[in-house]
Amino acid sequence: MNVKLKLRPLNDPLVLSLIILPFFWPAAFSDLFPELDIVHDILRLCSFAIIFAIFIADRRLSKIIIAVFADEMTLLFSTLLNDGEYWSLAVECGSVLAVCMFVDLMSVRNAQAMVKAFLYLFSLEVIVNLITVVAFPGGMYRTTRFWQNWFLGYDNTHYPIILPSLCVFAVYAEKTRVPAIVQFFIILLLSASVYITWSGASVVAVTVWIVLWIITKARAGANLLSARRVVLLHGGFFFLVVIGRMQYLFKWLIVDILGKDMTFTGRTVRWDVALKMFREKPLLGWGVVDTDLTRARLAGFSHCHNHFLQILYESGLLGMVFFLATILILDRPLKNVKNRKYSAYFLVTILCFLIVGQVEAITNMTPLFAIMTMVYHAPRIERALASAERRSGVRRALKREKTHLAGEKRIW
Repeated sequence: MNVKLKLRPLNDPLVLSLIILPFFWPAAFSDLFPELDIVHDILRLCSFAIIFAIFIADRRLSKIIIAVFADEMTLLFSTLLNDGEYWSLAVECGSVLAVCMFVDLMSVRNAQAMVKAFLYLFSLEVIVNLITVVAFPGGMYRTTRFWQNWFLGYDNTHYPIILPSLCVFAVYAEKTRVPAIVQFFIILLLSASVYITWSGASVVAVTVWIVLWIITKARAGANLLSARRVVLLHGGFFFLVVIGRMQYLFKWLIVDILGKDMTFTGRTVRWDVALKMFREKPLLGWGVVDTDLTRARLAGFSHCHNHFLQILYESGLLGMVFFLATILILDRPLKNVKNRKYSAYFLVTILCFLIVGQVEAITNMTPLFAIMTMVYHAPRIERALASAERRSGVRRALKREKTHLAGEKRIW
């Protein structure tokens, strides 16, 4: 039986946006309306069930899904081994896998509808967040931990949605007739809340993304990056700064531009403690535990403030191997992308996620893994968007022809 014939709603980007919405739930919903948490859990379970059922029916398993599954299961196994918060972690791992399966499925079924779905959802959330940032400069609401929160949460939690929104827009706009200058202003609009709230790492990441987008648009930087180079760049920074403490090389950025001190606002102390904990359990790490125990282990801190170090602390060397492998396997499919700008937009987004990850722990991994899965299917996405643009061109030509014939009839 051909399952696709019975799933026409999956060709509608709005339907697809609703399916993935529970996995990109705005922080304001949970913070301001805690009574909606049960609704959120039910919606997330329903979305997972729909995606998983279709995934099983399709009977296909790609390398990217295997890699993501191995990465998430390593963390879950470490957490179980250390008697940590395995239930809440299982929910988060399920969300990551569900979104990756969704991208994996829709890249084959209808890549254009999938890209539009992410574009609609991310753009809407980013624009609503910008409105709240402008309307409430001192914060839309307060929580016990953070005084300034907006639609997407406090300032450090905006980039996981803003970066993918920039990426998906750039990819979709590449095959449209939207002028580059208009695209530039839309990109500025999507990234505006980062500059208004001014979270240092997010500002650097978004600025790098915009600069590399301009270079790529100018046909000068489409081949600058590869998955391997992304890993080498961030691996080099990790060993230079986190391990070797040579941050003085970046004093011009840390102190002069961002206004931070050379300890990255006390982050070096956290790194020392986390490195000590890692050496005690180097293979599988300590897993994910409740906040109080984490603070007790990390000298009062809730996370390591470096994503590579967070991986080593929680899931050890094995977790790091699977995470890096998930990135490195992306180079092979990218060789089949004809328009190198697509590759550049995707890789720049991963690069910028990890830029934030050098001084923060990426607590929301779902958007990053979604982008990674899109990268794996970049050739399919490119073909789908190119085909859609050709069909759109044919429709425009036919419309012009009809208008021309109608004009001739009126003359006669």
